[in-house]
Amino acid sequence: MVTAALEAGKDTDAKALATFGPVHLSTTAVKVIAYALCHQQGTQSTVVVAGCYWGPGSQLNAVERVHGEQAGIRADLWSTAIALYCSPLSKSLEIDTRSQYCVNTVVYCSVENEMCGWKGKNEDLLQIINTLIKRCTAPVSFLWLGKTEAAQNGHWKGTVDLAKAALSLPLADGNVHPFFSLPEAPVIMLQVLALNVKKVTSNTVDPQQRLVDKVKPPMREKYPHPHRGHAKIRALQEENHQHLMETESVGLFWCTFRKLTDPVPETPLVSADALAHVFEQWLNPPEVLPPGFDAAQHKMNAMLASYMLSQTVDHTQEGFFSLHFDEEEVTDFKEDLRSRADSAAADDHITYLEIMDIPNDLLMEIFNTCLDECDAPAEWTHIALVGILKQGKIGSDPESY
Repeated sequence: MVTAALEAGKDTDAKALATFGPVHLSTTAVKVIAYALCHQQGTQSTVVVAGCYWGPGSQLNAVERVHGEQAGIRADLWSTAIALYCSPLSKSLEIDTRSQYCVNTVVYCSVENEMCGWKGKNEDLLQIINTLIKRCTAPVSFLWLGKTEAAQNGHWKGTVDLAKAALSLPLADGNVHPFFSLPEAPVIMLQVLALNVKKVTSNTVDPQQRLVDKVKPPMREKYPHPHRGHAKIRALQEENHQHLMETESVGLFWCTFRKLTDPVPETPLVSADALAHVFEQWLNPPEVLPPGFDAAQHKMNAMLASYMLSQTVDHTQEGFFSLHFDEEEVTDFKEDLRSRADSAAADDHITYLEIMDIPNDLLMEIFNTCLDECDAPAEWTHIALVGILKQGKIGSDPESY
């Protein structure tokens, strides 16, 4: 079950489909520019001006002036939400914006944000944007415009003029907007009719993606006989470099880095098998009771222990020890795990990032199965024992640890 859940966490297409919804049709894309201004930011009279511009005289052009706890980043998200709210649901859509943060957050972080229950900063608006995307039946593409691209866009000036004109509009409550009360995305077609097309795309690169240098340094194919070992060393260096660049977290990167750069550890004086043989004798009950033990008391203890239940019944009224986990608790767990996502993997080589990638329903099923069975995967119950040499003892003797 755990292996299947980890494999499901690697299926990025399935997770994106669950987050954004399917694509049922694809048309020629209609284009809209989302633009926002944050006026007097940092003051008590901060005003966000957000607009979407479809073209000169278009009935879909929209602009709003809102107030509240607003900021520049939130203004960009607000303009994107307005553009999606005003767009036709059955047309492929291209949203042009100057906010790279907005594009990257919506396109590359929505899956993780949904798994964590939309509990981060500005995630009320991000959840609204996700709901609006789910309502669309055609692809949505985000195009980030740099300064030069924006200047060359013929509609950009009209967009800026539309937003600036909104400074004279009456104030509206920033928390009372029709898209704050949108229903869930309706299921209008059968899932089998969905097109095999990515629903949300952009022209930016995933900021979380680790880029590996694909350009190999020049290498000699053959070396003179006195330097015949150089080819093997160069291949080993390249393998180490590739392994280092493909680590999945900061913690794993530094663990790998230290393995490659730290001094070679000294050869242990005793083998792990020798220590295991000694530790097993100490930690497990003896097959033959030693003479110094009270045989009668030992027999009594064994009889009393046999009456103990292998599984106890939860008699608490609230069901503290048997109540099943729900999806909200799983999202809380992932939100807590997010702050430690860069930690290194344990002995099972499973990172926090891999756990966060597991779909919430599968992770909840694993937790609840462990509760029902009063058991857990064997990897979760392994304990690493470390042999520490006793002071003044001989290091080559396993009994000295």
